[in-house]
Amino acid sequence: MQRLRIQHLTEYHFSAQVTFNQHRLLLRPREDHDVRIESSKLRISPDYAIKWQRDVFDNSLALVNFRARSDKLIIASEVVIQHYAPAPFDFLLESYAVNFPFNYPACEQIDLAAFQQLIFVEDQFVIRDWLQQQDLQGMETFTLLVKLNQLISRQFRYQIREEPGVQSRVPQLTIAEWDLLREGLTELAPEQLKEIAKRMAAQPLSRPVTCPLLDLTTGACPVYLHRPVACRTYGFYVQRDLGLYCHDIEANVTDGKLTDVVWGNHDAVDQRLTALGESRPLTDWFAEWMLENSQPKISCY
Repeated sequence: MQRLRIQHLTEYHFSAQVTFNQHRLLLRPREDHDVRIESSKLRISPDYAIKWQRDVFDNSLALVNFRARSDKLIIASEVVIQHYAPAPFDFLLESYAVNFPFNYPACEQIDLAAFQQLIFVEDQFVIRDWLQQQDLQGMETFTLLVKLNQLISRQFRYQIREEPGVQSRVPQLTIAEWDLLREGLTELAPEQLKEIAKRMAAQPLSRPVTCPLLDLTTGACPVYLHRPVACRTYGFYVQRDLGLYCHDIEANVTDGKLTDVVWGNHDAVDQRLTALGESRPLTDWFAEWMLENSQPKISCY
């Protein structure tokens, strides 16, 4: 038997007090013949009311409703479990599943249907293309599972947004967005580009952050027609739980001036952007481009 401690901490700090929507927490492992919960601690701030229930998969689900506004959110959980794990490879495959691909028996199709549904629909084509490159057809299922895990370990990486609890102060641009923005930058005078470079190097470590591309004299964006998606959707595409939206727009909502606006989903926009290629901070794209432009050009005759 192994005793495992699972610790989770979510902590957000905001520049002003915000109102929190209901949070749905999945923090307790599902107990089974080989997993037992020995102890559980949960700390949440600000003041809240909590209700526990089971979801459709029989997971323990906590519904948290906050009673107060705050400029800080903390969700801290610690669960100690007793894990009675058998040998990881001590299992047998059904005869019909020895080789891939295979079909599940009809009596199991209904139960398995939910697990065969696409979750991130926008990513299916990228994943499908990647799988087709791996030549998995006709392989023994056990060998396939080992190979897939090894490939994922080597070729996939988890990219954290920033240090714990901190949203990035530098916008992330996909290569498609940068290609468009670069067209606008090439139309600017050298003096403007030097000024932008200075502002990027002097970006503050805390919010609020002023866009380094903004012309501080006129208050206008010099690359407006080439601006990235974050600028095109700012204010109307929101993560309201995190306070990521324009407060001028919040004031208009309070005054009832935007009743006909359809609010978008910031997370859905981010998922769609992942299909546009590599994503890097604006400062990285800009610095690399400026360096390329500063290199002497040699012509051969």
